Amino acid sequence: MLRGLLAEQAGLAPGPDRAFVERLLHLVGDERLELPVFPAVAQEINGLLAQGQPSASAVARLIEQEPDLLRRVWQAGGRGPFARRPASLDHAIARMGLDGLWRVVMEASVHAPVLHVGRMQAAALRSRARSVVAAEVASWLLDEPRGDAWMAGMLHGVGRLVIYTHAAGVRGDRPSFGVVDRLAERLHPSVGVLVAQAWGLSPAVALGVGAYPAPDWQVGAPQALARAVRAGVVAGWTLELGRQGLDCGGEDELRSLSAGLWSPAEALARARRVDPEQRATA
Repeated sequence: MLRGLLAEQAGLAPGPDRAFVERLLHLVGDERLELPVFPAVAQEINGLLAQGQPSASAVARLIEQEPDLLRRVWQAGGRGPFARRPASLDHAIARMGLDGLWRVVMEASVHAPVLHVGRMQAAALRSRARSVVAAEVASWLLDEPRGDAWMAGMLHGVGRLVIYTHAAGVRGDRPSFGVVDRLAERLHPSVGVLVAQAWGLSPAVALGVGAYPAPDWQVGAPQALARAVRAGVVAGWTLELGRQGLDCGGEDELRSLSAGLWSPAEALARARRVDPEQRATA
């Protein structure tokens, strides 16, 4: 990451863009990158669910401590095949099941700390939508309703959001969109690894986040997880660009990643089912 920032700095004339790169260099070089903090309530819920089958009331007591999380659980408990809103928080949790609840909690936790991105809001929302798709497809491919594959898919783009947050927080002359996007594209896997490590997530999650752009550099189980995340990311980009009438070659790459073990068409169908943009236009 330092090498990438130094290369970027060398190619910029003095001004807001170079100053922004220099600030990132200073933060990363001093190991003081201002990373988002994993919410304490989410950590408690994750630990409680990992123990087996906790009571709905025990989980509900934790959810009630976080208003945004409470709102999300109520909304999720009233979606889908349910004709009526849940009668209580316990009812909403029972409708979702523990796997569904875990996903709602983790999605909220990954994105909540990095909402303040100012003029980068549209780019941040697109990144979040791709993360939802990547998590769903990766967990489906590895048959893990909750766990490392889903978390790595959801976290793969968090590095972009961290960089967007730093760009939005600059006072005075701000860096250009082009420089911010270029840095986000080049450096987000490395920043995402830092976030995964700072949050105390498993080494497999950090590997999935960092290795997904080139998954075949890994071997064994890490390769399988990184390839699953890559497939989820490709599916997300394929849907996003497809809405613009563009073909990014996503189906061909999915076919290559599948090695005949799963259907690219089914992967895209899974992606459409959870794609926030698809839901918004449905």
